[in-house]
Amino acid sequence: MKTQLFLVVLYCLSHLKPVFGFGWLPEERELLKNYKPSITDPIITSIKSNIGEVQYEKPVKKSSKIRKNFIQTPYFKTGKIPYLLGEEKGDQQKRPLLVYLGGSFSKLFSPISKNFHKRFIRLGYRVISFENFICDCSVKRSPQFPFFDFKIQGMVYYEAIKSIHSDLFKQGKVTNDITLLGQSYGGFLGSIIFAIDSEEEVPFFNKGLQVYSPPFDFVRTFEKLDDLLIDAQKDETYGNIPSYLMTAIQINRVEKDEDVSKRLKEKSLGVFVDYGLKKKLEKTLMAFNDEIKSLGFPKDAAAKRKFLKELTFQESLRLIDSRGYERLKLSQERDISYWIFKAIGNGRNNIRILSSADDVINGALNRRLSETNHLMVLPSGGHVGYKRLLWFDQLLIQVHSKGKSVF
Repeated sequence: MKTQLFLVVLYCLSHLKPVFGFGWLPEERELLKNYKPSITDPIITSIKSNIGEVQYEKPVKKSSKIRKNFIQTPYFKTGKIPYLLGEEKGDQQKRPLLVYLGGSFSKLFSPISKNFHKRFIRLGYRVISFENFICDCSVKRSPQFPFFDFKIQGMVYYEAIKSIHSDLFKQGKVTNDITLLGQSYGGFLGSIIFAIDSEEEVPFFNKGLQVYSPPFDFVRTFEKLDDLLIDAQKDETYGNIPSYLMTAIQINRVEKDEDVSKRLKEKSLGVFVDYGLKKKLEKTLMAFNDEIKSLGFPKDAAAKRKFLKELTFQESLRLIDSRGYERLKLSQERDISYWIFKAIGNGRNNIRILSSADDVINGALNRRLSETNHLMVLPSGGHVGYKRLLWFDQLLIQVHSKGKSVF
């Protein structure tokens, strides 16, 4: 009888998928005590984070080298997509691989993408990154799959990442230690990819998932952006590019909350939602119209500009694929927790998510995630408004410290 019980227990143990990590570690959460930003307005800090000088606890290396490469894929009409490979010049050592996925509209050589490459090269990684799928640069390559099919979108990049790793491994450049890290929509996409990977017997991303300022609910995020757009349109500077640029210069000069006037707050809304996001979405729509299917734009150039300017975020998504967008609205796949808990259910709980209580692209905090150790919430910070701060660099160094098991 004891022998039979032993065999049953042994069978169960041998068929359980491995469980790695438990979210944020105590020493990482301890850093929350030191989070004291001098600017707390969510819009101002979100903008300043993109244009302000980045502060480092440990400086990036001047020998960092970031080069453009291509990987074959059947999912795009062009038959290939570009990616960046970041490494230290002349480095012959095998390194762990970090995969970085940038936010919506991120181009290949965007300043943010290059910055994340340099951050992690200095911490001993080789780094790869892609264009964000919601970008005119990606749409111009004619994706051959539905725009709102998140699982296929995740699979596209999952397969590309594995192919790149295989090539680098054969060259003796990387080990089998692989981390997946995403920012904003890149974090949402990373959660999808991680959930797909969790279905494998042997995990590919064996060093876990990190997600920074993701949209908790894809559909709700675009509803929130439309609310911001309506408020921005009330200001007399809305749509005025020279005014946007002057406002951005003013924002870059402020150093503390006392420097932020009511008028600067009013003008900053258009810079964030219109200049920072809406105009990039318009470029994506034009690329979609030119490369994939007609969206029914007016033929006259002036009429087309007016048409695009008057579109809301949600109207833009419906133009791309109205049926696909409506199906997504009724699907659990719109919610990041669907993908996170799918991975956790498969034994993959080495997940860290960082968000701000005042992130303007989100509504209320995701209750289900809030009850876990996987979500850490900053009291302020807007949308990734913390990424230029010394505190954020200290956090990344803590998470990726050498000489200890961080997952």
